[in-house]
Amino acid sequence: MQKAYVWVSGKEKIAEFYGQRAEVVFKIYNPKVYQNTKIIKGLVVSKGSGHIEGRVKIITNPFTDGKKTKQGDILVSIATTPDIVSAMRKAGAIVTNVGDITSHAAIVSR
Repeated sequence: MQKAYVWVSGKEKIAEFYGQRAEVVFKIYNPKVYQNTKIIKGLVVSKGSGHIEGRVKIITNPFTDGKKTKQGDILVSIATTPDIVSAMRKAGAIVTNVGDITSHAAIVSR
């Protein structure tokens, strides 16, 4: 049985995370605020083409982690930097803790 589930959405479902992957997504965000949170909510800045499923790739070191990204991966990062643009191009979805509709991730994703 899965202990954790995360559904990232706007008006339409964008990405789902299960089990350990969901727990990692929770830990990216402030653990004191989200410790007992079952759902992470946020602003969808570029909804893309709808439902996305993929392997979660946590970017903790943009110089090494970005190079390991595969086509369709769901990138999870505190923020995006020019160092991971090549990884962002391969991503099926991008989840960040920092940004809005004018952020680097939003502009590059359009």
